[in-house]
Formats: sequence, structure tokens, C-alpha cells
Amino acid sequence: MDKNGVWRFAIQLWMQKNQAKMEWVIYDPNGFHAGSGNMFPAEGDNTIFSYMETNHDRPFEHQMPYGVDAFFYSPTAVEDARVSLKIKKSVPNCSKSGEADCFPKVTTENRSETKMFEVESCWQYCDKDKPELILVKPSDLNCDDMNDADWVHNDNAWSRNFNCYLKGF
Repeated sequence: MDKNGVWRFAIQLWMQKNQAKMEWVIYDPNGFHAGSGNMFPAEGDNTIFSYMETNHDRPFEHQMPYGVDAFFYSPTAVEDARVSLKIKKSVPNCSKSGEADCFPKVTTENRSETKMFEVESCWQYCDKDKPELILVKPSDLNCDDMNDADWVHNDNAWSRNFNCYLKGF
């Protein structure tokens, strides 16, 4: 398995009145289940955090090469809810102003698209004279189109299912 291939994150968001939760499953570049996270619903509209990583019982060579901080913003507001995935590994040779490390991140748009889809791959901080050192490009971080993965209303709850794709490095 190529650890530097594309890892898929199947994400399920759920909200009902003043409760919300985020659940996820990681699939390795070969399409096999590599980890998952479930949670009890959280109360209130505070951002929900989850740390995404592969199962510890997988052999080291089949582990994802980084962990991911996942944030579910505005979790009880259908129109404003967004998810952000931040890779917990800095991109080598691509630091901001030569000082701060850069960590790739992708953030989904909200339902009304007043807050747009965002990608931070760190490539703009890499040395353009050495393209072979650019390990992560903007196209290496993506999520399903949220228009195709819109919120679904079931009984008294809302849910949204979508995938995000992050390249290993």
C-alpha cells in the first residue's frame, strides 16, 4: 500500500435541535477500512472537535502518515455548518515567511455558500525553483461538492454525508 496515496474520509454530520455530532470512517488508498470515530451528541452550538487517525492495530507501514484535527463549526445551524480538516504534519520546505510551519487544511462551504470552500495546501510557501519538493498541491486536498451532499431532513433531525480526500506525504 502506498501511504502517500489518497486517503478517503467518509464523514457523517447529524444535528437535532440543540444537539449535534460528527462521525467518520477512514479508508486507506486501497479502499480498506483504516479507522473510525463515533461520538455521543454534544449539547449547544460550540464547535465539535474530533481527532482522526488510523487504528493502532494496523501495521506501521499501513498507518496514515499523519493525524487530522477535524472541526464541526456551527453544529446546530444547518445554514452555517462547516467542517474543517487540518493535517497534523507540516509540509517540509514550505514554511510561511521562513518562520512558521505550514499545515495543510481543507474547509467545506456552508449551505448557502456565503462561506466558500477553502484549501490551504501550503504550496504557495514552497520554493517554486524546486518543484520536486512540493509534496502537496491544492488538487491533493478535496471534498465532495456540498450541493450534491446537501442536508437531509429526517423526522426532527438533519444529516449530511460526504467524503473528503487527503493525499499522504
